[in-house]
Amino acid sequence: MRISCAHKGLAHIEVEELFPDVTWKADNLALVDCDLEYLEHVLEFIGSVRLVFEPLGEVPSTNIESVLEAVDKIDFKYLEGVPMRVKVFKIGVVDVDWKSEALERAAGSRIFSKLENPKIDLKHPEEVVAIVVWSGGIAVSRFVREIKASTITKRAPKNLPNSKGGAMKQTIAKLMVNSHRMKPGDYVLDPFCGHGGLLYEMVEAGYTPIGIELDSRIVGQAVENMNYLGYRDRIHLIHGDALSPPLRRGVIEYVVTDPPYALQTTTSGRTVEEIILQWLGTFTDKVVISMATPNESLKELPDRWITLKTSTDYVHKGLTRRMRLITNG
Repeated sequence: MRISCAHKGLAHIEVEELFPDVTWKADNLALVDCDLEYLEHVLEFIGSVRLVFEPLGEVPSTNIESVLEAVDKIDFKYLEGVPMRVKVFKIGVVDVDWKSEALERAAGSRIFSKLENPKIDLKHPEEVVAIVVWSGGIAVSRFVREIKASTITKRAPKNLPNSKGGAMKQTIAKLMVNSHRMKPGDYVLDPFCGHGGLLYEMVEAGYTPIGIELDSRIVGQAVENMNYLGYRDRIHLIHGDALSPPLRRGVIEYVVTDPPYALQTTTSGRTVEEIILQWLGTFTDKVVISMATPNESLKELPDRWITLKTSTDYVHKGLTRRMRLITNG
């Protein structure tokens, strides 16, 4: 799987959480071992993956002759009578002494000669034989799917009826939600939900989201956004205070949140750290929290809390977020 080049730290956390058996071939190329049904399920909501391949054979070197030898050993009967093409996918910076077109022609010719009823279609193929090239390796593969970023960005703040400047990018919201996997249908809380960006990704991941927002005006705007996206009947939205959550004990096992930074939010004169520390103190039962804070804030966690995973994400000149997965268990 080729993952997005942006937000690599969070992308690695997401992939390693969603797939139990992962080998990193490169920073943005992961080999995962799972059954097809599970793969199809995860691809419906994963945020970092852009290209998916099924490996057919790995090549010991990066020269054309080795690739063609690997092609000769692969059974391509599934291509009989099917419009197909060969395409080279270079992942990252690759140093080879051949051009992609030359390898595509040579490999395509070998495959063509092995088939009784070959069909070539360079513009609209039903099957693509993918030659995936990365620094130090090549694999002959079957192209499975491309996942376009537009499937996520349609929920971005700028595309919704209501948003605020500095709102979290929707891709990061999805990666944060997916940094710890719960069972489908489980309740997941965002106690500082604002206009609801994280709640939408909880819906996409199959959870039952609960959002708490203190500002009544923003609650109304969040409802407009949810109606616009068709999520209103799938999200529980509470007008209330995260520091006194009206929730039964033990209901919430996972929290994903982007607490207020006192930039364009109401904090009643309190610092970010004061709010977060007071909020963490409200938890008595075991919980896992995926949380974003400015990089310089909350350098030390209070007693009982430990960091499971961490990543930093540059937002703009004045803000770098630190994403942490923490627990009090």
